[in-house]
Amino acid sequence: MIVTPPSLLKQWVTEMATHAPSLRVCVYTGWKGLLASVEKRGAKSAKARNQSALAKRKKVNDRARANTVNKYQRGTSGARVKVEFEDDGDSDDDDLDGEEPLPVRTQKLFVEYVLAHDVVITTYK
Repeated sequence: MIVTPPSLLKQWVTEMATHAPSLRVCVYTGWKGLLASVEKRGAKSAKARNQSALAKRKKVNDRARANTVNKYQRGTSGARVKVEFEDDGDSDDDDLDGEEPLPVRTQKLFVEYVLAHDVVITTYK
């Protein structure tokens, strides 16, 4: 992290591009400026979260369906007999209760965004 006066910010960016072009540089100008960049990145991860949630719901539904089928088996006379079963304790229902609050999700996206860079340049203003 490089903390510089606002008047030298552009020079630092230029020098990094000139002398170390392979480094990924993040210019942090404040929360509002970064929020737009994080939102772009967050839109992609939101799609992945939605797909993951759908897959978890499908898994839960499939497990419930299988448990129901297993619960009702035919006895020796051919009649359906209710069979008690034990839950395996592997439940993903807790993950489906709701998403994280917006501040927590935003903080995580911010940390992911910053960690994706080699150098962060900011001002003390």
